[in-house]
Amino acid sequence: NMIKKIIFIFLFMLVLCGFNNETGKAGVNYNARVNYKNVMKLLNKYDQDGAYMVRFSKQKGDDVMNWFDKGEPILDGLDTAVHEECHYFTNNNYTGSYYNLWYSFYRGSGNPLIVSYNRNNVYDSIEMKSIIPSSARTFRFNTYIGAPKANLASNVCGLYGIMNEFNAYMWGMNNNVKFYNYYVSQNRNYSPGKVYNQISNQWFKFANNGASNRLAYYEFKYYALTYMIYAKKHYPKVYSYIMNDKKIRRAYKLVERKYKGLVKEYESQLNSALNLLNQTGYYAYIKKNKGDKYFFVGYHLSSNMGYKSKGTAIFYTECRQLKKQLRKSKYKRMHRILTY
Repeated sequence: NMIKKIIFIFLFMLVLCGFNNETGKAGVNYNARVNYKNVMKLLNKYDQDGAYMVRFSKQKGDDVMNWFDKGEPILDGLDTAVHEECHYFTNNNYTGSYYNLWYSFYRGSGNPLIVSYNRNNVYDSIEMKSIIPSSARTFRFNTYIGAPKANLASNVCGLYGIMNEFNAYMWGMNNNVKFYNYYVSQNRNYSPGKVYNQISNQWFKFANNGASNRLAYYEFKYYALTYMIYAKKHYPKVYSYIMNDKKIRRAYKLVERKYKGLVKEYESQLNSALNLLNQTGYYAYIKKNKGDKYFFVGYHLSSNMGYKSKGTAIFYTECRQLKKQLRKSKYKRMHRILTY
């Protein structure tokens, strides 16, 4: 009777606590149903800033589940949702006419940095494409700068629109970094071969999303500085207007500094992920393939049979090309001026 009582109490506590050997307190695993409740459970546990922006948008009536595909794992849409709802937060608080606008840049912990500007005091970003070399034209170039859709903010709102994207990508990267421990929790108690596809796909999501957001750090820092370099030569009044706008310069300084730290943290986590996977019995490595670097995860087959592996891109070449541009003296000088 005593043994039965102990077993009953143990089972009751498991149910009461919602114990899950894959996810711990969050109680939501990688293949959980994609719905608002589960999204918020994950965000509340791992990314409170992301949770704040998504909740804010939901309360204002935005369709925050629009960024999730029901047939895909729940994590596939998380950083996109945070990125897009960051835009909603940024744009939701502006007032005024078509030309006199406000941006509310999310700073963290529910705090915004309100920046106002006049569209008459910017030039369209597409004009600066003439000074961007082909080597610096990544896959996002045409979307935001080279051939943007009509009224896209990164074009018609000049530096202010570029900063809108810079900030949104930064919070997407923050989400990726914050969820590292979730990926680690999903990796526990799995033996190689049995769930290889699930484990590899999870870590591919972490590696690829983080790499994409890392690339965006270099892209939008480069676009912001290029915009100012071009303005100084061709639109001196725009240049003077922005240089006298302490709030947009503060926004650039805050976003760039935080984003830079997140990039370093992601790169450290990526190396830790390699070590973790190799210690667990997988075969994980980063290797050049077709001119770029890829993050590979594999496992050893039976003796003398080699191993099975697959990889995902981490945009190494694109980052290197943009870093080369940003090391030029005119970019270093403009960065110092903007952050002074």
